[in-house]
Amino acid sequence: MAILEYYAFEAGAHSTDDAKHNYRILARKSFRDFIYQSCGYDPANAVPSLWQPFHDRASLLHNTVPEGYFGIFHAIHDLFITLGQNGIHTDQSFVPDISVGMAWSKHWLSISGDELYGARIKYDHDYPSCYAQAKSNPQEPWAYPEMALGAFKKWFREDYIRGGKLTGYLSLQVKKKDLPAPFANAALTALGLSANAPQIEQRKRIA
Repeated sequence: MAILEYYAFEAGAHSTDDAKHNYRILARKSFRDFIYQSCGYDPANAVPSLWQPFHDRASLLHNTVPEGYFGIFHAIHDLFITLGQNGIHTDQSFVPDISVGMAWSKHWLSISGDELYGARIKYDHDYPSCYAQAKSNPQEPWAYPEMALGAFKKWFREDYIRGGKLTGYLSLQVKKKDLPAPFANAALTALGLSANAPQIEQRKRIA
């Protein structure tokens, strides 16, 4: 690059138009590569590596929920995207839809959801091979009647996220050492919860 720059601009009579042209092309490419690297974008791979686990799950689960029903993973995709846009990406160590599904199932039973909205059903749910959970494929989570989707969205927003269940889930993952505390706290910040929730701290090892 330095040699090309010399012949393009500093070689006086030896400077050539071809050298200037080639230098500008290389300079633009270097700047473009710098921007791509800063953004985590790989032009040879349309899906950045940090987004790949979520992308693989979304692709694998496309159209797997029976018509007329919704699955938890699909219903909370905005959570995955919000976290990812803030640099907090999901993988096999951070699968919030499991926690959400368990909490919603408990709530469903408490309100007699089958009587209110119709019976929930099981469906096949596979994890991508890059997930440890794939060893027990297929999973059989619940799918819920679409009539209950509005109620789920409200419960998810008011009860799970703002009501403390998400904070509890993250705290448990940190306690189990599945997640680092800074990751958990960054998730709370991304969702606007840090002001009302205590900072999650990593347990110190006792010597």
